[in-house]
Amino acid sequence: MLNCDELLNLEEKILEALPDKLTTILIKLNSNGKLDEFLEVLDLGYLTSQNTYRPYRSGKIVVVGQTEVKESILLGVAESCGVSKDRFEFCLDYNKAKSYNFKKM
Repeated sequence: MLNCDELLNLEEKILEALPDKLTTILIKLNSNGKLDEFLEVLDLGYLTSQNTYRPYRSGKIVVVGQTEVKESILLGVAESCGVSKDRFEFCLDYNKAKSYNFKKM
């Protein structure tokens, strides 16, 4: 457990970092199903309705089409938002996209 000085120091550092990281934090909390819990801790639970977004956590995310961005970069962005790279399937080649079996989705 932190003492009073350590707690104040931590608070100061969090307040400095928060403006730049708040959106990313909220996205991660939402995608991990912990946004409501976080808002309750802040006594802000009333900000979300009962119809909170509930993603299909095991569903595949198919990326179709040509891109200049490498697969590894796209996966890195997804993981930074809390989405597992195992959920992704890439179909970035034109010929593969033409014959992709969209019915399996």
